[in-house]
Amino acid sequence: MLHLPQIPYDDGGDTVFGRHIRGVAQCTQHACVFESRWCRFNIEAFFIVDEETVAYLQAGWRRWFFGEDVLFEVAQREAAALVRRAATETWSSDRGILAQIILLDQVSRCAFRGTAEAYAYDSRASELAKGAPVELYSAIERFFVCLALSHAEDVALNWLHVEIAGRIGEGAPPEIGEYFKSIPGFPNEHWDAVRRFGRFPHRNAVLGRESTPDEVRWLEDPPAWARSQSRATFVYWNGRGLGDPVRFLLEFCLVPYDEELVTTRDQFQKRRPTLAFGQVPLLEIDGLRIVQTQAILRYVAGKKNLRGSSLRDEARCDAVVNAIMDARAPLITARFKPDPAEALRAFLTATFPTFASHIEHFFIEGGGGGPYVCGAELTYADVCLFEFLEYAVDEGADDVVLANTYPRLADHRRHMRAFPHLVAYLAKRKPKPDAAFVRQVCAILAQ
Repeated sequence: MLHLPQIPYDDGGDTVFGRHIRGVAQCTQHACVFESRWCRFNIEAFFIVDEETVAYLQAGWRRWFFGEDVLFEVAQREAAALVRRAATETWSSDRGILAQIILLDQVSRCAFRGTAEAYAYDSRASELAKGAPVELYSAIERFFVCLALSHAEDVALNWLHVEIAGRIGEGAPPEIGEYFKSIPGFPNEHWDAVRRFGRFPHRNAVLGRESTPDEVRWLEDPPAWARSQSRATFVYWNGRGLGDPVRFLLEFCLVPYDEELVTTRDQFQKRRPTLAFGQVPLLEIDGLRIVQTQAILRYVAGKKNLRGSSLRDEARCDAVVNAIMDARAPLITARFKPDPAEALRAFLTATFPTFASHIEHFFIEGGGGGPYVCGAELTYADVCLFEFLEYAVDEGADDVVLANTYPRLADHRRHMRAFPHLVAYLAKRKPKPDAAFVRQVCAILAQ
């Protein structure tokens, strides 16, 4: 048996994230395990289970392909090193082969979403799938083998997934076979695209390939699966302001996006016809143009199942985010005031302590005992709260006072800092506004 050394992760200390993410990733010839509080990436216990039911498949679809379990996506993103290792090793058992296929074909797409590396391991995955002992696999396992072959830009390899799909339900309950038959476009849409173009046109942009006129027409209305690696566009000033809560949520949810930074009045005027209320921020995503910060936040949270699991939790989240936006307003406008230093002093000595006191009591009175706004359940309100706390500390809020006076807020901040990708974004977030930024925004708005 081949034992690979553990892959180190920032264990996050004694936090909900940290206590479970330190299960780390382990690859052996027989299994591949990636454990966290929210998912167990294990070919036996997560992707593949003994329970072959339609209910399991329906729940799995939302997690595997619709991105509704953002914490599962976070765990996959942290498995980037594991994917790269799987590409260079040989795991010869039937379970090891399946583990490699899932890592190289599925986890890779999340770990490297929006980049060329998302497709870099397809060739290796499809070759493994070609030789996989599918007769030993369950229907669900065969489906993941099919997916790897369906992603091949080799016509012969891609055709194999159509053949395997024809017998995917062998040995499974009849309703499982019917479920796979009911999947729109499966198995022929991928095969049709490769047979027609010899490749997948939706990969052209990220791979630096020029599209043919026929491919351009296809890309005008591609199948849903061809949009999974698409990138959103976020339009805002080159600074924090109302845009940073959106940026933090996009980063936390691993939504790939490009920024269009508005730095001149002419640029803003050209963009204005696309702005429903003549204002930024604007998020272009899923064919929509969404304006207004809180509308954007709620849309992204809804996509990623971060609105809360009940009406009570949704109301709780919205109340906290509304309170954050109210308290944030004096902070983001302070440097636009005639006396910025006085405006910041008023924020730090009055607005922020009042907000922190209210939120501290909000946690105590209805937080359910967990570290997050809705107890043990992470929501978009937690991301917004974290962004605001970090912003306030950047502007002079005292870390020691925060920890001693508002222990629940300090604990919340500590738990959020256990997410490595969120902490990494802190290091590259937009800088605090300065006089040059204020002059630029005023010029854009002709104030």
